[in-house]
Amino acid sequence: MTFRHRWSNVRIVLRSRYVLALVAVPLAGTAACLTTARVSDAHGGQMATRKVRVGTVTLTAEVADTPTLRARGLMGRTSLPAGTGMLFVFNGEASDGFYMYRTLLPLSIAFVRSGRVVTVREMTPCSEVDSQRCEIYRADSAYTEAVEAPEGTFRNAGTRPGDMIEFD
Repeated sequence: MTFRHRWSNVRIVLRSRYVLALVAVPLAGTAACLTTARVSDAHGGQMATRKVRVGTVTLTAEVADTPTLRARGLMGRTSLPAGTGMLFVFNGEASDGFYMYRTLLPLSIAFVRSGRVVTVREMTPCSEVDSQRCEIYRADSAYTEAVEAPEGTFRNAGTRPGDMIEFD
């Protein structure tokens, strides 16, 4: 959905409860610019971030610690810079898998329990219209946290089961 104020050269593109882009429409003789911004969620909160070290990899990770935030994950993102990711925090042990429905970027995931990596997987986007047809990526055992990062992050760093995870 696009809104444009008739007295302004700013166009706001909305999707759900987030401003995905503010596009300044060029005035005569000027160049266009694009700025992406995240705004507060429907409850007025910002996603918290936390420094996370998985093996030798250090990330600034958004924290998904509610069912709603975990379900949304990184869906719809068009970029995820190196050194960033998402930390999924569960209330107790979990064994459900992750899927890439409506996720546009390939990702690495490290499943964690008791401060140690239990499984590392590389996940590819699912372009299926029906979420039931998407591949499910599972841990080899129960986990309490999962960390997603850009594709290859954990593989390229040699992250493997038994590696420690630390929070700053």
